[in-house]
Amino acid sequence: MTETTEPTAGDSGMWNRLLKALAEIVAAIDDNLAAGRELPALLLLYAGIDLLAWLEAPGDQTELRGSDFKSWCLRYLLPESGLECNANELWAARCALLHNAAAEARELRKAGTRTIVYTSAANRPETAAVAASDAKAECRTVAVAALRDAFQQAVTRHCEEFDRPDMPTAREAALLRRAARVLDGWSRA
Repeated sequence: MTETTEPTAGDSGMWNRLLKALAEIVAAIDDNLAAGRELPALLLLYAGIDLLAWLEAPGDQTELRGSDFKSWCLRYLLPESGLECNANELWAARCALLHNAAAEARELRKAGTRTIVYTSAANRPETAAVAASDAKAECRTVAVAALRDAFQQAVTRHCEEFDRPDMPTAREAALLRRAARVLDGWSRA
């Protein structure tokens, strides 16, 4: 059993481990996209958002909630991203892909939540239009590359926020304690 590290504010070792893990997630997303494997790339991207949103969750919370995911998207992912979707639609897309490997989830039954249809170099916008009409629901078209770029920018924004001298040390320490619980559960090899 691995002993959990108890980080403190300013703990550069834990901070560096977290940055390395995030860089590995982004690299794995890029590797999958380069190989034309969009589903695994999207699964990793949504899991990355889950991780970062959970790190920001209140300290006594033991699991990710939809509200955490949506708050993280509103704060870090959507601003200046150019994505034409909202946090509710991203949450529904995340749930659909991670739980059903499909485009639709029960979250889509909520008023104003549209299905996200992904486009890429492999499927032209016309393909997305056909998929949208087949779904018989109002859809949002999101380019996988644009979502990946928005995620990279969000990770950078999130990390920069914790790399400031005026960062509240209590918040930083809480985030690092939660990161330690995650990172110490992964192999150090």
